[in-house]
Amino acid sequence: MIYNNAKIFKINNGHILYSEGKSLRNLSIFYLKKGKIEISYKLNNNKNLIVILSEGNFFGLFEALCDKQARITSAKALEESIIYSWKKDDFLMNSIVVSEVGLKAILCLSNFLRNINQKIKEIG
Repeated sequence: MIYNNAKIFKINNGHILYSEGKSLRNLSIFYLKKGKIEISYKLNNNKNLIVILSEGNFFGLFEALCDKQARITSAKALEESIIYSWKKDDFLMNSIVVSEVGLKAILCLSNFLRNINQKIKEIG
């Protein structure tokens, strides 16, 4: 997969990439090259839905691509991780030039939503 215009950085265990409610000034979209990331989402009953992502997953897509004003999830590293990030416009351009990037992002978002749906069913 080609990562045109991506910023590559290494983060430590416990590093918070973004928090729910924070502004989307830069509309970053992330790809997890190595490591594990915890994505959490607060429900109305103050319970958290948690999805653990492993290497090969995109995240931060929903808010950035749906023109949200703030993050609706939080993302935290569960171990030392290597992350690629793009600004929204760079990601969209990369997705047009390299269709594999766009397809992978759609599959990751679909899988994430399926995981959230399953966790909601488990909570009842």
